[in-house]
Amino acid sequence: MKLLNTTIAAVLLILASCLSVVLQPNVTGEDWPVFQHDNYRSAMTTENLQAELLEPAWIWQSPHPPQPAWSGPAKWDAYAGIRGLRSMRNYDPVFHVVVASGRVFFGSTVDDSVRCLDALTGETRWIHHTDGPVRIAPTFHANRIYFGSDDGTVRCVNADQGTLIWSFRPKPLDQLILNNGRLIPFWPIRTGVL
Repeated sequence: MKLLNTTIAAVLLILASCLSVVLQPNVTGEDWPVFQHDNYRSAMTTENLQAELLEPAWIWQSPHPPQPAWSGPAKWDAYAGIRGLRSMRNYDPVFHVVVASGRVFFGSTVDDSVRCLDALTGETRWIHHTDGPVRIAPTFHANRIYFGSDDGTVRCVNADQGTLIWSFRPKPLDQLILNNGRLIPFWPIRTGVL
């Protein structure tokens, strides 16, 4: 039976409460280079989970909780007359992670950045700042990190140093709107980058 990768399972569970935890160095698994492991978003791997080996080796905690793009569900649909709607835009209440080549990568809505941590020690290797929140997990491929930001820009950075390789803004920065008390472009990048 397919089970979550032991390293990733611990990281994802703890990140849900604004913390990330990685297991002892002798417990490693295959890379998790995109959100939920693969392009199918399966959140599964062929590796077996060994629950007796799960214990924190380090903890990373954000100074503030994530800042979601939407403050909550709509109260009601005036057109259809429906009340008590469920939230359909609750995609960024945590820092979603990817893990590759012994490193943990995640975007932050708190300080508008992507971080790289050492998977064994939890030490910060680098931080790449943007001009807006990074809401979706980055993508790792060929030692590069790809991600979008609320500043309306897609970026590619070197996974070793976090240095910018290229950036692209699909729409010109001609209109700004107010979102969560900040001015952002009318076209923020709030999707994964493949």
